[in-house]
Amino acid sequence: MPSTVGQNQALLELIESADRVEVKELSFDKDNEKLRGFKERAFVVRIQSQPKDSTDRPKPTPSQQTANKNEQREYLLRNGEVLLQNRDYLLARNIYSQLLTENIRDLDALRGLGVCLYHLGDRRSSRKCFQALWELHQNADALVWLGRCFAQEGNDKAALEAFSRVVEPVILTDEDRFDFLKEFGNCHLRQGNFEEAGSIYLRAKAVNPHSDAIFVNLGMLDFHCGRLSPAKGHFLNALRRNAKSAKAYCGLGLVALQEKQYGSAEQHFLEALNLDPQNQVALLQLVVIAYHNEAYAEVRKRVEAFLQKDPKNVPVLYAYAGILFKSSEWKKSEEILDKVLVLAPQHEKAQQLKKAIGENRHQFV
Repeated sequence: MPSTVGQNQALLELIESADRVEVKELSFDKDNEKLRGFKERAFVVRIQSQPKDSTDRPKPTPSQQTANKNEQREYLLRNGEVLLQNRDYLLARNIYSQLLTENIRDLDALRGLGVCLYHLGDRRSSRKCFQALWELHQNADALVWLGRCFAQEGNDKAALEAFSRVVEPVILTDEDRFDFLKEFGNCHLRQGNFEEAGSIYLRAKAVNPHSDAIFVNLGMLDFHCGRLSPAKGHFLNALRRNAKSAKAYCGLGLVALQEKQYGSAEQHFLEALNLDPQNQVALLQLVVIAYHNEAYAEVRKRVEAFLQKDPKNVPVLYAYAGILFKSSEWKKSEEILDKVLVLAPQHEKAQQLKKAIGENRHQFV
């Protein structure tokens, strides 16, 4: 049986939580059996509590509503940031999308959603987020990510325009700053701006001197400038930092191929493809070597494995058609050329090869 103290405490808690309390004193009546024997005064206490879903509950004031929303927003942002740090972009995306339903102009939510979409591979939607972030808030961080989106979409001109407007990305983490500078340099390299590319690569190297990626980039810069020995040194430096760098092996293959060392080049390209079967540069250079050696069995397997994962890749499809042609599989070569011309109707080399097969069909029986 509960103690009197416990009963009193429970009663006090009940009264404190009540929405309405009524107290009425009872009179002693000789006919009232319940009160017979009581010498003290007696009271009836009536307690009324509102149900949780009652519409009669007092509504919060506008200031309370704002405070609640702000508290909820901060809570969601903290969770989103934790998910970003742990690279859980799918869950983080849901949080930032929810925040944007409350406020489409939310700076932090626009940035967070853009980052998630970028890493999830939806660069077009990601770019829209960062364009809105820049237009609405003039946020310098948006220019960095805009440039990265444009670069991934193959629009180096627009990427360079965005990157060039970034004065100093002080708000970026070291990882994001490094990626920004590396991509900035890559855009310059692809545009043939070798001096600018080299200067920016060195800035990236200062941020992360231990990255194998930056040595690969420096190697490619020297390769494009015809400096084969320094290029080879950079690729070897990259491998010292990461023995599984497919791009470093690919770079060594390019140097060896330029030096007409076909055996070494082939080994380097095969090693690159062993590490990364979707390395398109290594694969296409291996096709070049196969043409030189007139040996197609190994490269054919690699090409077919590549196309299993990327069946609409036009350069590799055309290379496959060429291998089939060289292997005297005329009909299948023509079928692959038809696929190429559906995807790229203006592909001149595919048109020429298909025409050659058609004109000499009587020989290909």
